[in-house]
Amino acid sequence: MSKYSSEFKARAIDLYKSGRSKVSIAKELGVTAETISNWVKAAGVDALVSDNLTYEQLLEDNRRLNKELARAREEAVILEKATAFFARKTMP
Repeated sequence: MSKYSSEFKARAIDLYKSGRSKVSIAKELGVTAETISNWVKAAGVDALVSDNLTYEQLLEDNRRLNKELARAREEAVILEKATAFFARKTMP
């Protein structure tokens, strides 16, 4: 059985997602930074929160990049159709 409740761990992870450092969270909650790191890794959050970006900033970047990707795909389809059109037009 775990020494800490799942709610306690979730609170620590939420603090990390908000941009707080593992060391400051550990000091506030009375655990080691390594413990916080283990909880964050177990929750799969560590890969998401990098370069001091908050979770919300990462979600916003993800939305923006998805929109850019969708537009690039639309442009590629349009260019394909234009290429086919002009290829037919120039053939004798």
